[in-house]
Amino acid sequence: MPAVARINIPENHLSGFITIGDLELKEFDKLSDLFKGGLSKDTTPKIQDIVNWIAEIKETKHRHAIEAILGMISFRYRQNDTSEVFFKDFYSSLSDQLQEKDFGNAEKIAERVQLLYDEAIVIRRALKATSLLYESEHVYDSCRVISDIRLLFDDEDPSLECEHAIIIHRLKLARRDADGQKELYVSLTRSQLQEIKQHIDRALKKEDQMRKSGAFTFIEQ
Repeated sequence: MPAVARINIPENHLSGFITIGDLELKEFDKLSDLFKGGLSKDTTPKIQDIVNWIAEIKETKHRHAIEAILGMISFRYRQNDTSEVFFKDFYSSLSDQLQEKDFGNAEKIAERVQLLYDEAIVIRRALKATSLLYESEHVYDSCRVISDIRLLFDDEDPSLECEHAIIIHRLKLARRDADGQKELYVSLTRSQLQEIKQHIDRALKKEDQMRKSGAFTFIEQ
C-alpha cells in the first residue's frame, strides 16, 4: 500500500479551508453555486473570461475560502496522482495541520472541499489549460519586428557616393521565466521572414483542421 504523501497547506489557504468547514449550510450552498454557475458549460470558454470571473468572485464575502479552493485546484494539476489518491493525501495532511492548531472538523472540511472541486468543472479545465499553456520553462510574452535600412559605404574610400543598401529585420522576442522577463533579438532577411511566416501559417492551418474535427470543445487561449 503506497504511503500517504504530505501536502504542506499554506497558512492562508488553511484558514480558507477552516472557513469552508465553519460555514452554515445556507452560506456553503451559496459558495457552491458560485463554482457551479458563473460560466456556462455549453459555450466555449476563454481563458481571459475565466481569469476575469475568478477576479470577480474573489471580491466576494468568502474571498479566502475561494482562493484556497483555486490554489488547491492549481496544485492538484501539478501532481501526477489520481484524484482519489490526491484527496486521501489532502485529508491526511489537513488532519495533521488542524490537529497542530487544536482544530477539529477535518472530515467535514475535506468533504466540502472535494464537493466544490467536483462542481467547478469549467474552472478546473480552464486552470488545467492554463497550466499546460505555461508549463514550458520559457513562456512567450510579446514580439516585435524592427526593420532598418543599412547603407553600404565603401570602407576604402568613404567619400564615394553610397549607391547600395540592405534592409535588416530584427525580431524581438520577449519571454518570461522564473527570473523575470528576458529579450532575444534575431536579425533576419526577407526570405527568412517569409520562412517564419510559412511556418506560422502552417501551424494556424493545422489548428483550424483540428478544430473542424468536432471531437472536442476547445478552450480559447
